[in-house]
Amino acid sequence: MPRRGARRAVELQGKMRRGEQHPEAFDDSEALWGYAMAKLPLRARTAFDALTVHAPPSLTGLLAKGDVSACSFGGGPGAELLALAAARDLAGGAGGTMAVFD
Repeated sequence: MPRRGARRAVELQGKMRRGEQHPEAFDDSEALWGYAMAKLPLRARTAFDALTVHAPPSLTGLLAKGDVSACSFGGGPGAELLALAAARDLAGGAGGTMAVFD
């Protein structure tokens, strides 16, 4: 990721923390890429741990059956959907539908 994208991501995150972002701020692909690169790894790992390490056996069984459907409402780059797909695959499941509403 270029430095410029990292700087723009920090600026975007600052605006988001202060509630000063506007829709046109999300047209900056470099800022969005920087934001995703900054947030995705930790958020995906946290969600993955919740779906695997800290999950009840019933959830693991549900994931193993496959055809899991999920949606994400805002809150970042959709890391929980990546984590869900990985947890489903690890449990032996396959298929499903995922959607992001942001």
